[in-house]
Amino acid sequence: MSAVRPVGESARRVLRHEVRAVHGTSGAPVPVAAAFVDRPPRGWELRIASGGAVVLTGPDPGNPVAPVRLRLTVVDAAAAMHLAAPEAVIALDQGVVTHRFVPLPTTLELLLVTAQGPSSGRTVAAHPTRDGGPGVPLPEQPDEPGCYRSAPTVWTEDFHRFEIRVDGNLLRRAFIDTGRRTTRIRLIDTTG
Repeated sequence: MSAVRPVGESARRVLRHEVRAVHGTSGAPVPVAAAFVDRPPRGWELRIASGGAVVLTGPDPGNPVAPVRLRLTVVDAAAAMHLAAPEAVIALDQGVVTHRFVPLPTTLELLLVTAQGPSSGRTVAAHPTRDGGPGVPLPEQPDEPGCYRSAPTVWTEDFHRFEIRVDGNLLRRAFIDTGRRTTRIRLIDTTG
């Protein structure tokens, strides 16, 4: 009869750490290259996985005095140009380590119209759908009636799917486009 081994473990290699690299707004996996910052402990091995990396060790790897560190570098040039820092150094201080790459500030722009033309003089805000927390105001642009625009904002994962509220009423749910510096949405105002 053979012995049953836990998933990620073999007679020679053991899964020691799993590293996940995700986008700070969408939570989607970010393709990265990974490397040990310093010389790793004897028997430690690094392998790239989808949206991160895994660290394997021998069955008895010992415990390093300080956490082992990895350098993560975003390999998708288009994705990297929308991030505040496309490279990060992380400590392997837990079995599963998730690094959220922080995006650059982006703008949300809403063109609000009615059958008669621009819908002006409204109070517009974007609200997270998950926890109903505070919204991000989208003030109307003085020279563009019906155009409501946020200040440049670092949108958290709570806002990846968000609610557009007009005068406090839900108009629609939408997503932040993480591949653009400005997410533009055109909507018919049905709240008034």
